[in-house]
Amino acid sequence: TMKLSDDESITLPAYTARQLRIVFMMHEWDKPMYFSKDALDIAVGKEKSFKEFFGLVKSMARDDVASVANTPQAWNAKDMAMNAKIEAAQRDVTEALCSNFNTPAVLLKLQELVTGCNVYVNSAMDALAPKFLLVNKAALYIAKIFRTLGIDDNTADFPFLSSQGAGGDEETLGKTLDSFCALREEVRASARSKADAQWFSDKVAQVQSEMAALHAEAASKVSVLPKVLAAMDEWVGKVGAAAAAGKEASAYLDLCDQVRDDVLPPLGVRLEDKPEGYVWKLDDPQVLARERAAKMAAAEEAARKKLENKLEKTKKELDKWVGLSVAPADMFKVSTDKYSKFDEQGIPTHTVAGEELSKKQRQGAEKEFNKRTADFAKLTEQGGATFLSGKRDEIAVLTAQIAAL
Repeated sequence: TMKLSDDESITLPAYTARQLRIVFMMHEWDKPMYFSKDALDIAVGKEKSFKEFFGLVKSMARDDVASVANTPQAWNAKDMAMNAKIEAAQRDVTEALCSNFNTPAVLLKLQELVTGCNVYVNSAMDALAPKFLLVNKAALYIAKIFRTLGIDDNTADFPFLSSQGAGGDEETLGKTLDSFCALREEVRASARSKADAQWFSDKVAQVQSEMAALHAEAASKVSVLPKVLAAMDEWVGKVGAAAAAGKEASAYLDLCDQVRDDVLPPLGVRLEDKPEGYVWKLDDPQVLARERAAKMAAAEEAARKKLENKLEKTKKELDKWVGLSVAPADMFKVSTDKYSKFDEQGIPTHTVAGEELSKKQRQGAEKEFNKRTADFAKLTEQGGATFLSGKRDEIAVLTAQIAAL
């Protein structure tokens, strides 16, 4: 609970020590600090962007570091531009630290460097593939600054990353996670291309025959590897069951989503789908659980808002049509405080005081009558009383759905 004044306080969600340190880094040390939930949420966003960047570099390391010696490392124009950004960031950070220890400026420059690296990695293609060693150079520098400032002091390769999901042994997990995620990607692609059930049955049989070697390797490990293999076994079984039942493609796509959302996060593995392929990263299971809970809460709130908007719209529609449900011949007769006599159509001819309506008043009444006639015809075409009853039923259903959330 944070006290705002003698009689006002707010309860904040749990924030980590690292997130609080980032809040401090966002403010100059010798000036008043604006401490609020908004500032904390901004710090959480900054932490996430750096964490995703370090995870990207780790993923690149798994894919690229083994082949660095066999890959041409000569720099092209994009590589030289990226290196220039790294060196400029290093100069700017040094200058900011020497200028009254200006940590907000340091944080800004590191964020700009991360953005530059992400653009560099995402825009490079084929012969212009990003150089892992260059991106790694930027990541190591950012890690150095964060550790120097005490933002993060874990023993992982990079700040913000946790090896808890691997039981401290990411290398042991790599082979199995690569196999699991690659299988899931293959099933996902085949489901999208409408492969038949026999394809999935054959794939399951192939994978089950290959998993004996993975289980033999896991038998002597004390990390989370056996749990990952058990999860993989169970998921492969579900794919096989879906194939045996002749399920539609959507069933396999749902199973693939479950791997990303429900199976791997409790094991400390973050799986991200990309336009081309996927990336897996190790993370703290508790962090992943909090993110999942926040995402589900946001989705639930969005669903609630959508239903509430639809309910409000339906209520307005019902009120509109109920008002138009009075027949044109009776619409003026209910206004006993305004009119006293009517013609054969039901259009008023005299006011409540017995005075004949003026020509202008008569024309206005006729215009209203004609409009009501057209609207009443539309209501009749839609079913009249049955249509109104359907709207009331729709309101009842929407109200129940909102209450159930």
